[in-house]
Order: sequence, then C-alpha cells, then structure tokens
Amino acid sequence: MDIIALSEEFKKKEERLEELKENMEILKVTDERKWLAHHGKSHLLDFQDEEIRKLRECFDSLDDDGSGSIGIEELEDPLIGLGFAESREEVKELVDSVDEDGSGMIEFPEFLGIIKNSDSNEKS
Repeated sequence: MDIIALSEEFKKKEERLEELKENMEILKVTDERKWLAHHGKSHLLDFQDEEIRKLRECFDSLDDDGSGSIGIEELEDPLIGLGFAESREEVKELVDSVDEDGSGMIEFPEFLGIIKNSDSNEKS
C-alpha cells in the first residue's frame, strides 16, 4: 500500500470515528430524554419530542443546500418575521450567541438554542 492510499484510509477511519462519537452522543441524549419521560420528569426537558420533530422540519426547510447547517441569510427572514429579531444585526447576534465553532453557520442543536433563548426572553 502506498503512502497516498494509506493516508486516505487513515482519513476514512478518522471520519468513521468522528461519526461514531456523534452517534454515541445522540444515543446518550436520547436515553436521557427517555429516562426523564419515563420517570415523570419530562417537564425538565427544554423541548418535548413533538416540538423537536417540528423544529427539525423547520430547520430542514431552511437548510436550502442540505448541508446540515444554516447561516444568517437563511435565518434572517424567518427570525424577523416571527419576531425573534428586528434586524439582520440581531439575527447575527443570535447566531453568534449559539455558534459553538464560530463558523457563522449553525447546526440543529444550535438552532434549538436560538429558539430556547428567544422563548425564555418572551417569558421574562
């Protein structure tokens, strides 16, 4: 096996390991959610399962290119239209407040953070 093929194989293994880690985290969260619901503590969850399903549908509809992340351009009109923000600058602030990797793009868990933070602001 030459060095290029070995390097490609190593990259594939790294990608599979990263995917495994992500899947393990999803399973952990799912198990915690199930445990809380089973023990009558679902009120401690930020979102109920049905809410997450509907928010996932909204997120996916905004993700025009199917990349799994959305940017300010995709969020601006909906967030302003729904009253979560009043301007593009406020949308950028919301994105920056949850954007863990600083890419300017947010993934679904970060999207939930925007909705959660906006919801808690309304209750104040």
